[in-house]
Parts: sequence; structure tokens; C-alpha cells
Amino acid sequence: MTYDEKCKIDDMRKHGCGCTEIANALGLSLNSVKSYCRRTKPQTAKPVTIEIKEGGCEYCGAELVQIEGKKKKRFCSDKCRMSWWNHHRDKLQHRNPISIKCKCCRKVFISSDSSRKYCSLNCYNKTRCNT
Repeated sequence: MTYDEKCKIDDMRKHGCGCTEIANALGLSLNSVKSYCRRTKPQTAKPVTIEIKEGGCEYCGAELVQIEGKKKKRFCSDKCRMSWWNHHRDKLQHRNPISIKCKCCRKVFISSDSSRKYCSLNCYNKTRCNT
């Protein structure tokens, strides 16, 4: 595919033409046009509207930028998200919660995986190293 063909594909995409229409107009195979379209992100002409959430990040309180049409953000970063969930494990919603007794420390913990034997990686490592 030449540079001129790529430019023509980009122009036709901006005007709302589909892959089949572009392939027929330029005499290219449909799969070549589809492949090119998947590899390159189209330049959208419509502006993205942005709104600021008042509450901010649920963990650190930093201001969040919300993009219209996307899922609402609750956290500013993965670090904040994981820290918040580590401090609020009681809010986790397991599919089928089961109470299991840890084979190492005998502490009862809740899991949705019935094959789990240990409450944490530390307990697993202690048992593994002692045998």
C-alpha cells in the first residue's frame, strides 16, 4: 500500500466512508483496508467533552478528569485503587463466598475459590518451606 493510498483512506474515513466503500473506490482488497484501519487510529473531528468530578479520588482526594461516554473514574491511579480495596476488603462482593480455615495459621477467611488452602502468600510460603 502506497503513501498516497493511505492518505486517501484517511480522507475517506474522515468523511464517514466504510471499509468496503474505500476498498472498492481505491481498488484495494477489503482485508488490506480493514487491517490498515485497525492499525491506525482515526482522527475524530468531534470534540471530547470533559467534566471535573467534585469528590475526587476516593483514596487520596485528588481531582479527577471524567471523559463523557466513558465509565466514571473513582481513583486517580492504580496505586490508589489497590490501596483503597486493600483497606476496604469488607466491600468486596464475592460470587459465592465460602468460609475457609487457613492450613497454616488456622485463621478463617472468606474466598470465592473453594480450592484455596491458605489465607495469604506468607502462610503458603511458611508451610512450603517447613516441609
